[in-house]
Amino acid sequence: MRLPTAVVDGPVPAAAYDQALKEIFVSDANFNSVEVYSTVDGHKVGEVSIPGPAGLSFSPDFSKLYVGTITPYVYIVDPAGLHVSGQIAFPASMLTFSPGATGATLMPVMPYPMADGSLMLGMGYTSQSSSAAVLVGVEGLVRYDAVSGAFTPANPGPSNLGAEPARSLDGKYLFVYGFRSAGSELLLYSTAAQGYLAVSAQAPNGAAFLAANADGSKFAVVDNNWNVTFVNANLQTQAQYSSPRVLKCAIFSRDGKFLYLTNDLSHVVALDTQTGTPVEYFSVALGSNPFPTPLVDVDETYHVFGLTPGGLHVVDASHGQATPPTVVPLFWG
Repeated sequence: MRLPTAVVDGPVPAAAYDQALKEIFVSDANFNSVEVYSTVDGHKVGEVSIPGPAGLSFSPDFSKLYVGTITPYVYIVDPAGLHVSGQIAFPASMLTFSPGATGATLMPVMPYPMADGSLMLGMGYTSQSSSAAVLVGVEGLVRYDAVSGAFTPANPGPSNLGAEPARSLDGKYLFVYGFRSAGSELLLYSTAAQGYLAVSAQAPNGAAFLAANADGSKFAVVDNNWNVTFVNANLQTQAQYSSPRVLKCAIFSRDGKFLYLTNDLSHVVALDTQTGTPVEYFSVALGSNPFPTPLVDVDETYHVFGLTPGGLHVVDASHGQATPPTVVPLFWG
């Protein structure tokens, strides 16, 4: 399924699936809005005006949608009523400049609503706010306490993050690639502890993609050498997979049975999360998109949502093929 956002002229930075309403919410930075589409038949449900929308994330109970932006504000949206119900103003005194993204002041582009009511803010940039070739890039974390209104730096060490964090669907854990005295580490932030747990694992060198399952019992990291490592809640290695192709993203299915990856041939690979072995392949190349499709969310029926320049596409990943496709199709949609 190709949703109507495919006519948008420019990148779509983010999308998030609402399992309560069976709708997909899509950031449209070109028109300063968040658009909403039915995942049942693809029709447009409505939209909400948001200045400079970036990353999207639902509260664990799906009662609120948090919209990160390339401005110093985070907006709270009522997903059923489709109206802004609140906003959070990030203090100007805490804004910092990114040495890694030319011309970018780090803004609250990616919100992570946590189970205790706090909000972890991913400070970063998008391709609209910087010269970085990313949809949404996160370099640091700041914790916002909704009760006291306090903002607290939340990086695990003195340096910026090495990858965009991944939140468990229940909002109890945030999987983080950070830097401490021992070097780069994979770490877990816990709402129960209101801090980082005393568990860690060595992080890979270079670029990485992180993923978390629904209840924080399993996590995955994709490293720059095309390897996938599954770890448990103690960050102990459970399974590994080495890909013959470059991998571009990672996302768990809602039931945690599969990890979906996109490679440089625009194939989606589904890994068994217990064994780390490929079980199915899907070909999702688009005639208008010669680059791999980033996967951003998945519903309960194994329909995976992927971003492409100008739109969002839905892949039925419930029935794939047992071997990699031999050719890349000229068009899908």
